[in-house]
Amino acid sequence: MKQHASSGSLVEITVNKKKLSAVLIHTEPVSSQKIVLKKGLFRLKKIDKVLADPPPFNKLLLPIAQELSNFYREAIGPIMKLFIPSPILTSTNSHVDLTPKKRELEYYQPEVVIGTLAERIHYYKTLVREAHAKNKTVVIITPTVLLAEYISLACMDLPNKPIVIHGDITKKDFQSQHERFSGPQKSKLIIATPIALGLLHGNEDFIIVEDADSIHYRRPRRPFFPITEAIKMFARVIQTRYIEGKYFPALTDLQNDTKLFYISSRLKNASPITLAGIASDQKNVLCEDIQRLLITDTRPTILLTTRKGFYTFIYCCDCGTNIVCNTCHTPLVLYQGKQAYYWCRRCGKKTSANAECEHCGGWNLRGYGTGTQRIFAEVKKIAPDRPCWIYDADTVTTQKKREAVKNDFLQSESGILIGTDMILEEPTLRAHHGIIVNMDNLFSIPEYHVNERALTFILKLAEKITGGPSIIQTRFPNHPLFQHLLQQKVKSFLALELEERRKTHLPPYTLFIKITISHKNKNEREARISRAEKLITSYIENISSYDSFLDSTKHHILISISKDNWHTQSENLKHLLDAHSREWDIVVDPESVL
Repeated sequence: MKQHASSGSLVEITVNKKKLSAVLIHTEPVSSQKIVLKKGLFRLKKIDKVLADPPPFNKLLLPIAQELSNFYREAIGPIMKLFIPSPILTSTNSHVDLTPKKRELEYYQPEVVIGTLAERIHYYKTLVREAHAKNKTVVIITPTVLLAEYISLACMDLPNKPIVIHGDITKKDFQSQHERFSGPQKSKLIIATPIALGLLHGNEDFIIVEDADSIHYRRPRRPFFPITEAIKMFARVIQTRYIEGKYFPALTDLQNDTKLFYISSRLKNASPITLAGIASDQKNVLCEDIQRLLITDTRPTILLTTRKGFYTFIYCCDCGTNIVCNTCHTPLVLYQGKQAYYWCRRCGKKTSANAECEHCGGWNLRGYGTGTQRIFAEVKKIAPDRPCWIYDADTVTTQKKREAVKNDFLQSESGILIGTDMILEEPTLRAHHGIIVNMDNLFSIPEYHVNERALTFILKLAEKITGGPSIIQTRFPNHPLFQHLLQQKVKSFLALELEERRKTHLPPYTLFIKITISHKNKNEREARISRAEKLITSYIENISSYDSFLDSTKHHILISISKDNWHTQSENLKHLLDAHSREWDIVVDPESVL
């Protein structure tokens, strides 16, 4: 290639006879790498031509991706791809001009706005009106497409019509929105999912991350890192005002003394919380008080649980073995259909419910746990005349089905909607009654952040309830979380939780690095574990080693290290992990330690 190309350039390469657009991450003279090029394990791809230099996305994304890559040990390319909409890779006629404004901020300081979704949107709209009067631009980033569309509709009465960008819009709509995005208008309102980060010019006046603690900012597959970190880093680089919208402060907010703004309740409060106890001898899914409510008060009701299916795990009563998938060793879930069957949530394999225990050959299998199908079956017995729907990822598998169930429920005067936290991600769903049928299983999960997850579950349901209180059915009414909720002392509960984390050296006071070693052969797996532990402990002593809770072929080694040490004093440990990245599955700051 005779054309000059600098880092960040958009180039064209050929892979398997196909022309592809690519981003140039790094350049250096060939003369300095002759031996590596001759003896390397792979062949380099020739750059056919430079498509755009500067590229049609913000070059600030490159150093941010490099910093994230260094900290989380993920490849730069996949990180970059998350923030660059694919249509702009073919739009080489335009590029982003980085023309930062002279900032009024003396220093960068993140802010957190606490309130219900309705209160936060009201706050954002006030901020947008003030920004419009001063010719300033506001960007609102959302974790999901649903939330982006919902907030954009709520903002249609503002003087500047929202520019909406996310992965579900058509190429034609993207082009029209991108033209408005790059247009000369001084005051803009941009509502987008994180994919729009690479489109920002760097002169935005406000960047708001809505529902900043949403699990959707954490990817279920590589690259593993909190997407909010990239957005926060971008805001810090351009020295703009950065705001996170949340239901309650994160423990890191309390630890870092982040500026918190609790929105005054000018709007309707979320419904109060009440508890419904479960008797020790209760055999039904629903306690008598909840059964009575469903019979006597037929106004629309949401029933929430944490699991799909009928029984969420199966045990052999003869040998006590948990029945697992024979392919990936994940616990099986029982589903009811025309014929009952076991389904593996990980690999999707289905097997007949007539199967015997593979450990002892016994037929005495018994199901436990409360899934959406089991609740549905019991509700139809209790209130057979009330219309009832299931709303989970296994039942409403397409957008069309989701819309159909949602609309049927909202139009019903006596409907019952049974679902998982998927209900909580649908902003338009509302009901007169809200009942959490089962969340006690969360407290049995050995995850350090389970209380925060449970609190989010409760508060998101409460804001959807328009009439009576939100009812939590539980066997643990004296749990500290419930007691603090009943007394409306969430802040004091979070303070206690933070202090407990400090005493036990858990995040946010430390950083976890999870290393997973997998092999079906037990002897080979144990040999690999022994070698890994010996190598790792030569660099750091503070590790834990334990078998996976979910897969018997996997073993985890958990490293505990301070963030500062990982950032500045752990190059040898990083090199060790990189050298074994093909043999070990490595996740820095994992969402789950199981």
